[in-house]
Amino acid sequence: GAAAGVDPALVGSRADIRAFAAAVDAGTEDEHPMGRGWRRRFAGGPIAAVLRGDAAVTADPDGLPVVAQENGAPG
Repeated sequence: GAAAGVDPALVGSRADIRAFAAAVDAGTEDEHPMGRGWRRRFAGGPIAAVLRGDAAVTADPDGLPVVAQENGAPG
């Protein structure tokens, strides 16, 4: 969040992220605010992909997190 110039609190709290993880597990992620709109594009989509095992978190040369799809493409 901070690296992209977005306050992490605008994306979601720890409780929001836990609830979103539960929604991904239940298959209802699109009903959660992080599963819709700009939050999905910014964070929810990549988080859901990692939770489902479709992507992994790595680090770029500067040590910043990068989500890459299983095929190696950026998420």
